[in-house]
Amino acid sequence: MAAPSGTYWGAIKGTYGRIGIYTSLSSSNVTTTLTVQVWFWSKYSVSDSANTLYFDNLTGSLGTRTSVGSKSISTTIASGDGWSTSNQVLIYSNTYAYTRGTAASTRYLYAMLSNVDRVGGDMTVSRTVSIPARPSYTITYNANGGSGAPSSQTKWYDMASTLSSTKPTRTGYSFKGWATSTSGSVAYAPGASYTGNANLTLYAVWQANTYSVNYSANGGTGAPGSQTKTYGVSLTLSSTKPTRSGYTFKGWGTSASSTTVAYAAGATYTANASIALFAVWELAYVKPVIYNFTATRCIADGTASDDGTYAKISFEWKTTPSNPTITITTKEDASIAATITGSGTSGIVSKIIGGFSAEDTYTINVEVDDSNTPTTAFVRLNSSVFPIDFLAGGNGVAFGKSADTEGLADFAFDAKFNKPVYGKALGMDRLPAIPSNSDFNNYMETGCYAVQSNAIAATCANIPVARAGRLEVWSSTGEGVRLEQWSYLRQRYIPYNSANAVWEREITRSADNVWVYYDWWQSSLTPLAANKIYSKAAMTISLTSPTTLGAVNTYTKVPFNNVVTTTNSRLQLVSNSIRINGDVGGYVKVSGQTLVKCGTVAGNRHARIQKTLNGVTTSVAWSCLYATASSNIVFSFAPIIVPVQSGAELKMVYYTGDVEDANQSGSSANGWQSYLTVEEL
Repeated sequence: MAAPSGTYWGAIKGTYGRIGIYTSLSSSNVTTTLTVQVWFWSKYSVSDSANTLYFDNLTGSLGTRTSVGSKSISTTIASGDGWSTSNQVLIYSNTYAYTRGTAASTRYLYAMLSNVDRVGGDMTVSRTVSIPARPSYTITYNANGGSGAPSSQTKWYDMASTLSSTKPTRTGYSFKGWATSTSGSVAYAPGASYTGNANLTLYAVWQANTYSVNYSANGGTGAPGSQTKTYGVSLTLSSTKPTRSGYTFKGWGTSASSTTVAYAAGATYTANASIALFAVWELAYVKPVIYNFTATRCIADGTASDDGTYAKISFEWKTTPSNPTITITTKEDASIAATITGSGTSGIVSKIIGGFSAEDTYTINVEVDDSNTPTTAFVRLNSSVFPIDFLAGGNGVAFGKSADTEGLADFAFDAKFNKPVYGKALGMDRLPAIPSNSDFNNYMETGCYAVQSNAIAATCANIPVARAGRLEVWSSTGEGVRLEQWSYLRQRYIPYNSANAVWEREITRSADNVWVYYDWWQSSLTPLAANKIYSKAAMTISLTSPTTLGAVNTYTKVPFNNVVTTTNSRLQLVSNSIRINGDVGGYVKVSGQTLVKCGTVAGNRHARIQKTLNGVTTSVAWSCLYATASSNIVFSFAPIIVPVQSGAELKMVYYTGDVEDANQSGSSANGWQSYLTVEEL
């Protein structure tokens, strides 16, 4: 038997024999079948069965060979020139099936025959075979009038292909999907699956954009319904015209305040954009007119009087519609009013109205309403003229006006002073006034305001001290506060009394959008300012409790300089409070430190230096830390300047969370201890 044509033969070994490999391929669209034969060929006759055949079908290089056993070999041609095809013997055959993929693959075939009688070595042969890829098809995209079509894709036989998710664009159109012809409907969406075994050309499907044209009667009635404008196609606007009593329709404008016509009814609209059209009206009549308007104080019969409690109100009017309604009111007193029905289209009014105070100024308003567009005018009815006036039952005085505020010298005249003046005379009446019963929590707009008397201050909520003074409000940037934006404010209140110093507090907004108002505290003053504000009356500093210095030095575990000293006006102690004694007040420097043993619970801790005076407690300094369990933390307070008065107490206070902790035991697992230093300046 002879080997098939195309058998590939290896090298001759021992001048006597060699082996060869024959391969054949057969393929469907999905599978390739590989048939392999191994042949032995001897120069002369051989008879052998004690040999070993090795064969490997691999995807890469050869490692350890695989034995497929011994083969019975017998060739009979032993004379002549040798290498007769009759001496070719099939010694191995096998068939392999492979699933075709999206790329060709290579098989590496290795064969070796050893220990064959009369052959002087190992006979070897190797061969490579290519397994073809599946049939492929091309998916082509056409933007069909647009741009940005995806690149072509390759589709493999019987394998689904995901179409590109890239979408082309076209000005004035919306992409809807892919069709199989230039004018077809959508057959595939971007990213869809294509399973066909054929080439495919896809064409973009476009839908022209549309735009809304909306009409507003703009104070009238009967506006047309909305229309739809298609991209690139002119639209004829509605010929319907709205109506409005007393007005003539002129056309359509592009805003509610338009006075010029942009489009006439039935005009052509070509823009590729949505639009709102508003009726443009022209007044078909003359708006009411008020002129020669005066108001004069008088007595009941109309006789002019500077201190009269009546007013003679005179004016003339004109309208287009007849019989308008005429109303006379005052801004300051709703009970002072009168209503008149006009006759015809013009007239003269002379009306005497009572109920006015001689000491107040009033705004007299007149409205003429013709049921279309009312006209309003106003004049001032001035208060009686007083060269000087004293507040009845109080201590207020006014020059050139009536006195109406206790404890205030109020000037309507220009004033000249030959010596410096202080307090409210420096501009209190130039600031926006905070009225009685106000709440400082409501003053969130940046600016400067005035509480003009102690009596008004006594009625205000959340004011730090019931004294007249100036309120300043800042935001984080110094601009007007918009509650939807700013999260930080500060208020400063400066009472017009040297014993009360300056008060400040912070206002912040929490994470859930709720404003948080912090306690008022007294600001530090420079020594120069303090010396000008406070008298240097005799002042002493003493312990409140315990009463002896020795008793405070009893803790066994104090990490600080646990020294208690008193030298003139300086005092240091390890807890409790310090009392300030003296005739009027003074100015002290305060510092301190607190050690906290946190125990087994982590959380927020903070310490404060507090001042208590006349039953009111304020924080002059505070510090906050987050502590882990079983840790020790130290709060330190740098020296600050604090104004004080006789009877004031200064104390170090420690809080766990928001709760004051009274445990000052030095031996406790979660106790705390502190010292406070106060020094007179």
